[in-house]
Amino acid sequence: MGDYYSGSITIGGRLPAARLDEFLKTLGTQEVTLDWGETPFRPTSESQLREAHTEEGYLHFKNDDLRNGCYENLEEWLMTHHLGFIRRSSSYGEYPAEEVHFRKGMALRSYATDENGQTLIHQHRVDRACRALERGRPDLAYRLLCKAIPTHLPPLPPLTIGLGSRHQQAAPVAAA
Repeated sequence: MGDYYSGSITIGGRLPAARLDEFLKTLGTQEVTLDWGETPFRPTSESQLREAHTEEGYLHFKNDDLRNGCYENLEEWLMTHHLGFIRRSSSYGEYPAEEVHFRKGMALRSYATDENGQTLIHQHRVDRACRALERGRPDLAYRLLCKAIPTHLPPLPPLTIGLGSRHQQAAPVAAA
C-alpha cells in the first residue's frame, strides 16, 4: 500500500541489445506514458522505443499516478543493469517533492526540491558548512555544500542501444 502521486523519469546510458526485450517488458509493467494523462506506452520493439526518444537522445516518461511517486520496478531494473536516470516526483501530503539521480558506478542520490524542481538544501547541511567556515575550513564548507546539490554529478549520457562488447559501436536511440 502507498500513496499515489505524479512523477517523471529520464533514462540514459548504454542498453545492451541482449537486454532490450527484458527492458521492454519492464517498461510494460510500469504504466509509463510519453506525456501527462496519456495512455500507457508499451513498446514491443527497438523501433518503437527509438520513436519515443527526446531530441537529446533520452527516454522521458511521465505518470500522474505512481505509487510513492516512483517507478519502483523500472528504477530497480535500471540500477541492476547500470543505466542512469533522473526521477522527479511531486510532493504529496507530508512528502516533499524530490529529484533522484542514479549513474553507473555511483550510489543513488536523492534531493528535496520545491514544486518547480529547485533543489532545497536541508538546514543541517548549511549548519555543517557554517561550522566549517567558522573553523577556517572553506574547502570543507565548499565540499559539504556541493554534496548537497546535484551539480557535482556527471551528466546523464544519452541512451544508446548496442551489443554487449565494448569494442562494438552502440547505436544511439536518436534517429540519425
